[in-house]
Amino acid sequence: MSTAQSTQRSKEVGVRKVLGSEKRQLFRQFMAETFIVSGFALLIGASMSFLILPYFNTLFDLELSINGLLNTNFLIFILLVLVSVTLFAGSYPGVLLAELHLFWP
Repeated sequence: MSTAQSTQRSKEVGVRKVLGSEKRQLFRQFMAETFIVSGFALLIGASMSFLILPYFNTLFDLELSINGLLNTNFLIFILLVLVSVTLFAGSYPGVLLAELHLFWP
């Protein structure tokens, strides 16, 4: 979502640059917004899983439980996925619109 909206936000970024915002501040804003959107998507997905699991078990005659998903390894994996999605989805519009040069002078 943040990648698709990045071109529409170029006017906002231009105004912020004119008002004196630094490139790193803009980059951090894009990363924070992407983290928040990804976090909400994770919460909505987890909530839907909790709500739909009993119906899924009935429909397919299974006995899956949420307890299998609440172990430490799985939660660490979900956290790593959240951080990875934030880095990949937020860095492109952040670098592009903030014109931040991370890997070249």
